[in-house]
Amino acid sequence: ETPGVTFGAKWRSLHNANGDQIGQSSHYPPGGHGWGVDFSDSTGVGDVTYPLPVKKAGKYKLLWRVPYMHSAKTESSTALEISSSGDVKRITVNQSIGTGTWQEAGVFDFAPGSTLKIIASKSYGVVIADGFALVPQS
Repeated sequence: ETPGVTFGAKWRSLHNANGDQIGQSSHYPPGGHGWGVDFSDSTGVGDVTYPLPVKKAGKYKLLWRVPYMHSAKTESSTALEISSSGDVKRITVNQSIGTGTWQEAGVFDFAPGSTLKIIASKSYGVVIADGFALVPQS
């Protein structure tokens, strides 16, 4: 697992039977089928914060990934908050499409100390914390 990632209340760890997660396990909030599918009640569920591995300020493509899930047919809206150098951007991604593959969230300006947060209270449907990656842009 990535050092420094913090999980708010109620997030659970799950090792997928097909091994299709980044690291040892994925993390998901309670509800639905127990796999982060059909998440609808964010009562008491905390956020997940990822420190981003930015060593040099610049533009980076932000990618996200969730494990392959045959049951991920529910539309979703996973709220992400991107913080860098005092600037905060909020976007949403649909984690029910492209499971098992890397998906692009966009290109953003990042600096050392940047973070990415999954905002549980503003998310629904398929909501899973598995992997994020940054690709430097020229």
